[in-house]
Amino acid sequence: MNRILLTFGAVLGILCQTSTAEAILASVKATGMAAACVAYPQDALVGAYNPAGHAEIGNRVDAGLTWAHYRGRSIIRGNQTPPIFGQINGSFNGYRTNDFFTPDFGINKTFGSDCQFAVGFIVFNRAQSKTTYPVNFPLIGTSKMGLEYIHEQISPVFAWKIHDCFNIGISINYNEQRLKVNGIENFDNPLRSRYPGKVTNRGYSYSNGIGFTVGAQWYILPQLSIGGSYQPKTHMRRFKKYEGFLADRGHFDIPERWFFGIAWRFVDCATIAFDIENDGWSHIRALHNPLLTDDVIQPLGSKHGVGFGWRDQTFYRIGVDYALTENLIVRAGFRHANTPIKSSQTVVNQLTLDTVRDVVTAGATYAFNECYELSSFFAWGIRHRINGHNSIPNNLNAGEASIKQQFYAFGASLGWNY
Repeated sequence: MNRILLTFGAVLGILCQTSTAEAILASVKATGMAAACVAYPQDALVGAYNPAGHAEIGNRVDAGLTWAHYRGRSIIRGNQTPPIFGQINGSFNGYRTNDFFTPDFGINKTFGSDCQFAVGFIVFNRAQSKTTYPVNFPLIGTSKMGLEYIHEQISPVFAWKIHDCFNIGISINYNEQRLKVNGIENFDNPLRSRYPGKVTNRGYSYSNGIGFTVGAQWYILPQLSIGGSYQPKTHMRRFKKYEGFLADRGHFDIPERWFFGIAWRFVDCATIAFDIENDGWSHIRALHNPLLTDDVIQPLGSKHGVGFGWRDQTFYRIGVDYALTENLIVRAGFRHANTPIKSSQTVVNQLTLDTVRDVVTAGATYAFNECYELSSFFAWGIRHRINGHNSIPNNLNAGEASIKQQFYAFGASLGWNY
């Protein structure tokens, strides 16, 4: 059943997105404004950010495809492991596979004489992290190291227009996760893992769970709106094949998230929007647990077992659009976020390489007529490097691991107002 659902999702457009910490990459229109859309709904994928926005967008269908190209490396310096064990120090490419494609899909239908009620359906990839190294890391394992994580979401959305200036909405979120880990054989033993044999090179493992998101949007003035949404922590089934790798016996729940946004149409043909998003990674043991607890590497898979040492992350997004003509709208945006990775946790995050903090975007929409439109965006994730500090423990012969990453992305979508 899991494989059937994943195939169904791929057909609708939900495979291969960006890194986990990118939060969301849904809606080509929104991404052109750095995804500042919580108070400024534009298409049928707004429910990925704020389900209340579906009460504003009318009857429409949107289908998009995004291409992303990643570059990232791990740099190890000063490790004292004897050369006889293999190449330890050096710079290593973490993206042997560096091109990813991300489709998404959304549909919305309104009901009532004044469009008082809306029902939507959205399919998108909420997060992905995929690293593929061309070599093995002798400190960690004997095969080529890499990690692939995909989180896909399918959501029916319901929104109500309480009156002309206030909307509420809710989405029911079916979440499907897929995980594969390779190249950490040195930890697949009773000394390093609570569940040896379920640590690495086990192929794909699947997990699923159901949660929800609630949201609201309020037009304080005709030209000024605010919006917010909240997603509580979602319990997911265990990754059974990797319960000896992930802390807390393979549990990898979806973190609590909240969004807040404000949008201001400062002239008739232009709008500026600002959003804040917070992701509660610190409440997910598999992500938050550090490499060392009380100066000891705790067994993988245990409650306090090794995680990725992530902290909570806050995203700040600002975007603007401008209607050059009745048919052409242009957009630009900027996103800043603190990286969730601490400098002391870089060695374990060779598996994620999630370092980008700043993203610059630009986009446009051309309307062929009242029904059909074509949108596109370009995004540049500016390269950022995290230099390790006390990152490789002494019992692994010390030294430092640094990681860096950048990306480029281009997306296009077709919109149909029916």
